[in-house]
Amino acid sequence: MDVKDRKILVELAKNSRMSVQQLARKVGVSREVAAYRIKRLVKEKIIADFYTVIDTSALGYSRQICFIQLQDISGEEEKKFFPWIIKHPYLTYAGTAVGRWNVIFDIFSKDMGHLRIIIQEILGEIRKYLDSYVIVPIHAYESFPVKFVGSNAEITDLVNSEKVDIDSIDKKILELLANNARVEYKELAPSLHMSANAIKYRILRLQKQGVIRGYSVSLNAQKLGYEFYNVQVKYLGTQEEKLLQFLRLAKEVIYFYSHIGNENWDFDIGVVAKSSQELRDFLMALRKEIGEGVKVHDVYALGEMIKTDHVPKGVFA
Repeated sequence: MDVKDRKILVELAKNSRMSVQQLARKVGVSREVAAYRIKRLVKEKIIADFYTVIDTSALGYSRQICFIQLQDISGEEEKKFFPWIIKHPYLTYAGTAVGRWNVIFDIFSKDMGHLRIIIQEILGEIRKYLDSYVIVPIHAYESFPVKFVGSNAEITDLVNSEKVDIDSIDKKILELLANNARVEYKELAPSLHMSANAIKYRILRLQKQGVIRGYSVSLNAQKLGYEFYNVQVKYLGTQEEKLLQFLRLAKEVIYFYSHIGNENWDFDIGVVAKSSQELRDFLMALRKEIGEGVKVHDVYALGEMIKTDHVPKGVFA
């Protein structure tokens, strides 16, 4: 990747729905060059997808992370669990891990009753091999999709919002945009049986309501020579804002979840590094900057991605 590619990624992270013409002006290239470079970055799988940032709490859903530890299971037997995860309407961001946990994924649920049902479904699939599991509610989430390629682009901050009433057409629009933020109005029109202008009006209204918070891009860090780790941290200090600012500025951090009420850790931090030494340097810098209040609970490498839908289909049902 050269400087122009990096500029393209930065602009797409800020707004992946902008037109090729707008992008070309911002980057300083012709429309044809911008279109070619985007196509190449997608073909080389550096760009994983263009996604819409949807506040699922405004749709009445909360988000939890499920960590599963399995025992006495082969790699082939473990993989038999993957198709079930892929098909489940309320599970996403599923992947394998190297460390204490075998499989990790996010759960979207309407309430505690709904969450209990989903947990029982999960346990029913893996009870034979289950050693332990933890369900951790997400309080807040911030992401920095292109920081590691040289930009501290605008962050995404998903918070707990009041529920917004939307109809079935709005839900269908959100479902179509969720994993393809660059789809054009005219491409949406046939499946929605609406005019492009009517669809545009609805999308603008969803943005105004705060249901759509923006449009961004996911990068494949491994294609750029990075390994992907998750660091679990307990913070016992009194300057949490200092910790948050460190995470927002550290070039290695591409996201962090904060949790409330978990006795073992308060933050899940996504870290990209080109070597174990780079990971160690990050952890040393974290301890040096924040001080004794930081306790690293666990570190594990993330392996195969099983499911990457940014919002699972059940949310739009």
